[in-house]
Amino acid sequence: MTARALRVLVGTPHPARDPFLDNARFAVMVLVVAGHAMTRIRGVDGVLAGYVWIYAFHMPLFVLLSGYAAASYRGEPRQVRRMVTTLIWPLLLVGFALHAQQAAIHDRPLLDGYSPLDAPWLLWFIAALLLWRLTTPIWLALRFPVTTAVLISLASGIFPVPGVLGLDKAMAFLPFYVLGLTVVRRRHFDQLTRPVVRALAAVTVAASFVVVLTQVQGWEIRWFYWIRRYSSPALDVDVWTGMGIRLAMIVGALVLSAAVLALIPQRRAWFSALGANTLYAYLLHGFLIRFAADQGWFADARTAGVAGAVMVVAISAAVAVVLMSRPVARLFRPLFEPRAAWLFRPETTSAERRAVVERQ
Repeated sequence: MTARALRVLVGTPHPARDPFLDNARFAVMVLVVAGHAMTRIRGVDGVLAGYVWIYAFHMPLFVLLSGYAAASYRGEPRQVRRMVTTLIWPLLLVGFALHAQQAAIHDRPLLDGYSPLDAPWLLWFIAALLLWRLTTPIWLALRFPVTTAVLISLASGIFPVPGVLGLDKAMAFLPFYVLGLTVVRRRHFDQLTRPVVRALAAVTVAASFVVVLTQVQGWEIRWFYWIRRYSSPALDVDVWTGMGIRLAMIVGALVLSAAVLALIPQRRAWFSALGANTLYAYLLHGFLIRFAADQGWFADARTAGVAGAVMVVAISAAVAVVLMSRPVARLFRPLFEPRAAWLFRPETTSAERRAVVERQ
């Protein structure tokens, strides 16, 4: 998210921007863009392992950071206004634009199959973030929020869950949001800077990639999409096995997330400012990936083999950097973060609100 969106939309536990969190957001966004690009070239040698390794933790980590940033959200009028302009509006606008792009690519009628309640492809996160934000006061009020969220995530693989507004993934990834919201504090990030922790983190990251590289051919990668029922033809396991695998994935994602966070610089770096503009990279990169696929560029990369895969990853990282740059943010801020003062009632003062309550 952008600096202004985070400060006003969800509040932030700290008055000033934390360079560590911006660094983490930057790293995760690069992985998001690269992961979506790698989807198109998974058949190239070695790419599947990198793809699965990224998907094992990158969105859980992003969701956890989103929960942490929402710790001061209380549903105040100014926060609700920002929620409308930075979540609901981009969800509708980009959702329609992505649908229009697909309609043009496949030569279909513009409104064929369109629904504003759909959260196509990458927009599931924006829709899920909206749902998580609306339920934040509930998680802050519960005595056992993390346990409740884990049970909901495990149960979401048992019963059919509609994909409307990203509900299926919102339920599956819920533990990471609630953990970031209710448990994680800045002092926990500070503990990651200890030399012994960073050494263990480096070993964990390297070992996890080796495990994925050597074992991935025997895995069903659709587990990492977090939306399939355990009994679906893709997964085809019983309820208890499915819940066990889902629970292991939650634990594994948390361990990998902590390891990656331990390796991220805590001080301001050249990319810290870019981490304040992840919203634009997230909303825009899907259009570029679909355009590249329609032009046959990913097919050319598959033909080129490993060299083509390396080129795709390198270009994806460069695209992510450009889309998080200040010029792009300035250009698209009025579109993706409109102030829309005309849409809302004038803000009332505390005295005015008390007067209204007394009259009631």
